Amino acid sequence: MSAAPQSVAITSDGQLSFVALDNGSVVMLDIPGRQVVNTFQVGGYPHFIITGLYPSLLSLTPQQSTVLGLLENLSHSIAIVVIVLAAAIATLLNRRKLVRSS
Repeated sequence: MSAAPQSVAITSDGQLSFVALDNGSVVMLDIPGRQVVNTFQVGGYPHFIITGLYPSLLSLTPQQSTVLGLLENLSHSIAIVVIVLAAAIATLLNRRKLVRSS
C-alpha cells in the first residue's frame, strides 16, 4: 500500500475489498486474485467504508432494474387480486352451503 490503511471493508460475496488509506485514497482489491483492481482518490482522511450488496444477476443496469421492479410490482398486484377473488368465491360458496343446509 502507498499509505497506512485506516479501515477495510469486504463485500458480502467476499470477492472485493476496499481499503481506506490515510493519504486520501481508497484501494479496491480483488481478494481471490490478490491484486489491486483500482485506486480512487477521495481526498481528506477516509476513516470508514460501507459496502452493500451487489444487484442481482437479473438487474444489471438501472433501466433493467426499473423494468424488473415494475414487473415485480405487477405480479404482486395480480397475486393480491387472485387471493381476494379466491377468498370472495370461497365465502360465497360457504354461504350457499349454509343456506342449503338450513
